[in-house]
Amino acid sequence: KNMKMMPSKKAPILFKEFQVTKTCLTHKMLQFVVIIWTYQKKIESLIGTYRMKCFYSRNWALREAALTKTSLLLTEVKEAVGLDQAAPILCQMLGRALSDRIVQVFLTSLILLDDCLVEFEEANMNCRVVIPLFEKIIKILMGKLAENKPKVVDGAETTLISFALSSCVGPSYIGNYAVKKLSSQELKSGRAVCNRLRLLQKLVDEFGDEAVPGRRVFSFIKDVANGFGHKDSEVREAAKELTITLSQVCLPREEIMDLLREGGLSDRQIREYQVMFDNLPYVEALT
Repeated sequence: KNMKMMPSKKAPILFKEFQVTKTCLTHKMLQFVVIIWTYQKKIESLIGTYRMKCFYSRNWALREAALTKTSLLLTEVKEAVGLDQAAPILCQMLGRALSDRIVQVFLTSLILLDDCLVEFEEANMNCRVVIPLFEKIIKILMGKLAENKPKVVDGAETTLISFALSSCVGPSYIGNYAVKKLSSQELKSGRAVCNRLRLLQKLVDEFGDEAVPGRRVFSFIKDVANGFGHKDSEVREAAKELTITLSQVCLPREEIMDLLREGGLSDRQIREYQVMFDNLPYVEALT
């Protein structure tokens, strides 16, 4: 984190900056330094030396300004080096920027990400090319759903839905990522579980089985998120809303009731769900 800016011409000078000796730098550490230096040089070649320094600045306003300027330079960058070469570097930048603790920097990085997505779509970039570039970014955004800052959560969720709508990513990848196992830290947070369930509800409501099969969503609610028996009332309510959406889009109500009975719910919960379905207008699930 406290690295000084790398010299632009000769890599050996880099080692003098770190006062490299055989006793203070192992081979792995040396490899890491070279990787960081190479990474910085790639960014410098894309957006220029000054903006690269701003991007790595301790001053958050300079980091934000570098991201804003990069958004404005996208067309110029595309014409200069080509999108195929620029895309990996831009995604590396975004991976770092989206992890920024400053909310304003995070939100500005979402704007750059959206601009990049538009460029990728206009260039008709294939999913097989784009998804590996976005893999780290999607993981970061999923993690942001556990944050306690509403702007961060809303921004992450909106961007994930945009990915699902995009021809470069698609609903299936986002849907299947959304039902992956939650980390132990996320499971302890009712907020994280609740926001994951709400994301799934929007995906199911928008895409149905195209995003993720209904039975797999139900399994996530019951087994992974423990949505029906969670101690947090907001999680239980989110699980109920998602179950209703499943009954209207993916799974017949009769099948859902069978799954609920098999899922170990109490008799009281079963009765509550039965009454809830009885009082809702019947909508045949689009299987």
